[in-house]
Amino acid sequence: MKKIFSMNGGLFRAMTIIYQVLCLNLLFLLTSFPIVTIGASTVALYHCTLKIANGDEPALYRTYMAAFKSNFKQGFVAGLGMLVGALFFFYAIRYALFQKQPIIVIIMVSLSAIFLFTSEYLFPMLAHYENQLGAQIRNALVLSFQNAALSIVCFISNAVLIVLFPILLPKLFFLWVFLGVAGAAMINSKIMTHIFQKYDDTEGQN
Repeated sequence: MKKIFSMNGGLFRAMTIIYQVLCLNLLFLLTSFPIVTIGASTVALYHCTLKIANGDEPALYRTYMAAFKSNFKQGFVAGLGMLVGALFFFYAIRYALFQKQPIIVIIMVSLSAIFLFTSEYLFPMLAHYENQLGAQIRNALVLSFQNAALSIVCFISNAVLIVLFPILLPKLFFLWVFLGVAGAAMINSKIMTHIFQKYDDTEGQN
């Protein structure tokens, strides 16, 4: 019994993670309220979840807001690009379906998949590395292909927790408000930490 409730116990650790996810999700929603700041909010969110995935215990509010401010410019541009790209692919695929152009549909779906996979890596990389935005985008694209299986896992977790959860389980919408986005980011950060560590180690050896 003492082990379960000790500072290193499994139950205590699980409750701590739930608390961290809850706090980060609320911070994310509050700072994303103007929509155009969603990119900076996503970078700040990953800045915190990557630290947690690495075993750190950051001061959530201070760490989040510091990352939000310091990465605002790149995050804003990346987030705006993501929103514009998402709208473009949505309407392009919709138009191609309406016009009954299956080849164009396949091309647009394929390009949108590349776009989504790149976006999965871009925001964690903005949180983890310091580099020009163009270089970050190129590296995110390369990593998404080099780790295709893990990219699919991240995509599924994002789709389930961020998109499908509130649609398929509307009665549990309040859980999404408190846990959805940050929960997906936490899962993704566990995966990204593994990927980044591999490349960080390789660079350190060169």
